[in-house]
Amino acid sequence: REAGALSAVRRAAQLIASGTADCALAGVVDHASPVLHAVLDRFDALARPDADGTETARPFDRNRNGFLLGEGA
Repeated sequence: REAGALSAVRRAAQLIASGTADCALAGVVDHASPVLHAVLDRFDALARPDADGTETARPFDRNRNGFLLGEGA
């Protein structure tokens, strides 16, 4: 969750350090708009926090309570 930018920069640095690439361009796009998030929340589609406050992705669990929005790629 929200590590896409750091992961892209880390991978670009690895490619340069290994000599695979002379330079690299790293970027990130946030495709989940605030409107989409609000609509999904309104319909109770998003996961609710557990007792300890964490939201857990459990897509195949019988006790799942929604899903987490994530970065698409």
